[in-house]
Amino acid sequence: MQPPEPWSNWAGNITYRPARLFEPTTPEEVVDIVAAASTQGRTVRAAGTSHSSTPLSLTGDTIVNLGRMAGITGVDRAAHRVSLLPGTRVNAIGPALWEHGLALKNQGDIDAQQFAGAISTGTHGSGRRLQSFSGSVRGLTAVTGTGEVVTIDDSDHDRLAAAQVGLGLTGIFTSIDLDVRDAFFIHEAIRYWTLDELYERWDEEFERRLHFSFFWYPAHASPGIFNMRVPDDGRDLADTVYVKRYDEVPLDAADDLAAFKELPADRVDRPYRIYPEIPTDVFHELEYMIPFEHGKKAMAELREFLYTRFPDNIHPVEVRCVARDTAYLSPQYERDNIVIAVHCDDLATGEPFLRAVSDLLAPYGARPHWGKLHWFDDDHLEAAFPALDRFRRVRREIDPQGTFLNDYLRPLFT
Repeated sequence: MQPPEPWSNWAGNITYRPARLFEPTTPEEVVDIVAAASTQGRTVRAAGTSHSSTPLSLTGDTIVNLGRMAGITGVDRAAHRVSLLPGTRVNAIGPALWEHGLALKNQGDIDAQQFAGAISTGTHGSGRRLQSFSGSVRGLTAVTGTGEVVTIDDSDHDRLAAAQVGLGLTGIFTSIDLDVRDAFFIHEAIRYWTLDELYERWDEEFERRLHFSFFWYPAHASPGIFNMRVPDDGRDLADTVYVKRYDEVPLDAADDLAAFKELPADRVDRPYRIYPEIPTDVFHELEYMIPFEHGKKAMAELREFLYTRFPDNIHPVEVRCVARDTAYLSPQYERDNIVIAVHCDDLATGEPFLRAVSDLLAPYGARPHWGKLHWFDDDHLEAAFPALDRFRRVRREIDPQGTFLNDYLRPLFT
């Protein structure tokens, strides 16, 4: 076997050369790969589309890319359940579900990820009552660190709670069962508010909308960072917010969707056509989750901090919310969260900025998005994730030899 080409993540901050790269097409091939590695004392990491900015898949040993194991394998319309292969991309499932009168419960801006990776890192959208992808997982088939095949479902809460956000440590998935919902349309309303209006309507909008999120613009030039839409009235956008309000429109309104528009620029369409807002430029991101009740205060403190300490920063600050779940490594474990994300273009010069924001948000009980930049060590994780020891115990059961560990994960989870 020829050594693989260097492997880089989407943001370009991580590059490595694995010794072996496998692209299996069947569960049996995954079993053979892992069993052989276990017998030989090698390590294996799964890698998808590499949207993570943390070195989750970093290895000099074996990479398994599940991209050739893709597609829906079963739909239970009555139970609102879909079975799919791990390499299925988020952007492929929306049209397929629609044909069955179904839809994902929620999704985020980026839809290029493989489901196995999106689940394993707790990828999410926004909504006061909407969980991350991981919260919709009802069952998994996985290959353990010794090459055995196990089924993980609601009959074993402990293993399911560990595997729902497993970071690739609770087995290599070969199938995934997701809860979905009846198909529906979304009315998207993009609005431009003052900060005072945002604070006044904060609780009402997060509670009322299917999806509510916003970008705070520290400068008039901020929208240009992400090529975002701007109002055509020429107003000064410094210290204002770009608001995204999504409301559900029933499926039986299909013949008169335009009636739900409040303004001509509003959109009403299928969810998988509304949600994606794909960035055109590479950036580096820190994304912390803090308890919902502290969100408004944290946002106000962050605004003052950025204007005082980093007055030249023009990157928008993105704010969303995610509903609680019971996954052990989920940032939403047993609490609803406000999600605050900050960005920089160049990590070499922007890391001090991201670290400063990390320090500011940490006292609010911040938990990191596992696929975004953070500097949590073992002590920080112990404090932030109450069920960390439960996760570690399940990880050892599924992978007693540490086949799925790498140098980044080993000190955190052994």
